Amino acid sequence: MIAYVDSSVLLRVVLFQPDVERMDRVDVSPAVLRRAADPFPTPLGTLDAIHLATAVLWREGRSVAPVLVTHNAQLATAARAMSFATAGV
Repeated sequence: MIAYVDSSVLLRVVLFQPDVERMDRVDVSPAVLRRAADPFPTPLGTLDAIHLATAVLWREGRSVAPVLVTHNAQLATAARAMSFATAGV
């Protein structure tokens, strides 16, 4: 079977690959879920709360602050309220 990929999609994948290699993968742990259940500065849906809680916990104890990349304006607003740099919105 031959799969056909739109050339613009392939270009995006190739251009984005170096960024993916610099990203850390973080599992959704009980600690993340506990933090996601706590209040945030602005209302968030469940998945957005999990994303932001993960960033909050990742940031603790590190000298480098993560950049939260999202196309969700609500998540970006909450992240900026918590002193995160954001990109994508």
